[in-house]
Amino acid sequence: MLRPGGYLAVATSSNHDAGRDPGAETVTRCAQLGLRYWQHVVCLLVPIENGALTTAPAARRTAEPAATRVVHRDLHVFRKPRSTDAGRSSQVRCAA
Repeated sequence: MLRPGGYLAVATSSNHDAGRDPGAETVTRCAQLGLRYWQHVVCLLVPIENGALTTAPAARRTAEPAATRVVHRDLHVFRKPRSTDAGRSSQVRCAA
């Protein structure tokens, strides 16, 4: 159970090929539960070399096309409001 003032971090990955956006669904559902959207963090799964994302050595050995490799996860952070937060806006804000 999340205490007032507590944080919830949810990691999602892109699944747009299936016609859905897990990140947007997570933000919507958490807002419905009364959690406030706090932050979005992009977690890279591949190294950056010479200013560009590269594939990890293990991924280079697969036959999977580069266009379909997952190179990041999205971490969405939410906060359960405290009773002292009642006067503040509960509006969900997302940068597109």
